[in-house]
Amino acid sequence: MSGPEDAVGGSPESAPAKPSVREREGCDTIERRVAALYGGTSWHASSGLLHVASIAWPSRRVIAIGPAAPPSETDRFVLGFARARADVVVTTGAILRAEPELTHAYAEESGLAAAFAAWRRVTLERERPPRVVVLSASGGLPRDSRALRGAAECLVWTGRAGARRLAQDGPSGVAIAIDEALDLEPQQSLARLLRWLFAEAGAETVLLEAGATTTSALYSRAGAPEVDELLLSGFEGPLRSEAEGPPFASAAAVERVLGAPRSEAHVDEPSGPWRFQRYRRGARAIRHSEGPSGIRISSSSSNPWRV
Repeated sequence: MSGPEDAVGGSPESAPAKPSVREREGCDTIERRVAALYGGTSWHASSGLLHVASIAWPSRRVIAIGPAAPPSETDRFVLGFARARADVVVTTGAILRAEPELTHAYAEESGLAAAFAAWRRVTLERERPPRVVVLSASGGLPRDSRALRGAAECLVWTGRAGARRLAQDGPSGVAIAIDEALDLEPQQSLARLLRWLFAEAGAETVLLEAGATTTSALYSRAGAPEVDELLLSGFEGPLRSEAEGPPFASAAAVERVLGAPRSEAHVDEPSGPWRFQRYRRGARAIRHSEGPSGIRISSSSSNPWRV
């Protein structure tokens, strides 16, 4: 069911070195698994705003992270695949507080992580790992967050009040972006951040890893950020009540924004049956050519945020 993609190119960061035999084998591994899930696609051209989500089927409730959640190796592969495509991964302070051990690694297993890194370098011509941006109005972040410690470049997007809290009790080694409008219009904070990333920070592909509270507007509110692609994992077995999160957008709401799924695959996992869908906008959303005004960047010397 895969269709032709919108061709949005980008200049390579540098001329890539010839891949080694091991890197080619890693690329082949990734390509085979991706093709089995989503069919043949030009991933280099599939840029824009990406969203990944895991839900229960057919209730369409978000699967809450925790010991009661049904494990899926394929679902974890999909997350790693999305991260490997991204220039920037956007997450929230709420997620980091709930998951202090979270990292943005492509995979837990070193061999698969290396395969993703090779695929990213050879296929997408991206040498450096994704940058990480944390959206946090309060500025309340865990100082021992592995995600912050492990990111090559990390930026916290906040308002004046959040910046004061970060200065007093925040983690070290992160850059801070102060959005002057965030305290007055918090509902616009994600849209302003994404506009800045695409227009000012040189991002072509941004992955949004956030909870339903942050992402529900993508499919329901006029004027919300325009998502280009959704990778949706659905668990079709019985879900324990403690793993039930908030409702996800209805299929009709998603299709109003992105159209019908481009592909659908079914995988039997030890936890039960899963389905994996890929939605993609017919033509990439048009982005603002200029970023929002009133943004101040304070870069740590140990973590310079390159724009």
